[in-house]
Amino acid sequence: MKDQEGLSPSQECYLATILILELEKQCARSGEIAGKCGVHKSSVTAALRALAERSLIHYEPYGAVTLTPEGKDMATGIIGRCRVLRDFFVEILGIRAEDAQKAACQMQHSVPGTIITRISERFGNLRCGG
Repeated sequence: MKDQEGLSPSQECYLATILILELEKQCARSGEIAGKCGVHKSSVTAALRALAERSLIHYEPYGAVTLTPEGKDMATGIIGRCRVLRDFFVEILGIRAEDAQKAACQMQHSVPGTIITRISERFGNLRCGG
């Protein structure tokens, strides 16, 4: 998994959301990202500029947003971390899927990658990656 060091939780959310929208629609738009992340469009615009400065996305105001190869690697890792935690919560701890998804996506920002890798190794049926 690609290291997300230096990204804020909201930036991680935006990258993951852009990947999901790219898979669904080939590209993302700031309004769609705002809707999926539950934030105002103005917040997304500032974050998109920061992600573009880090060469993680291709972004032009009022245009489509797409991931760079590095951004796609990071987004895949972010989604993978969330999935490993979610699957652990559901399959091992018996947590309801909806609760597990919410908790996993909040926790994945602070749980070290070594712990997520260890969970995935220990419980081999859990996915680690996109």
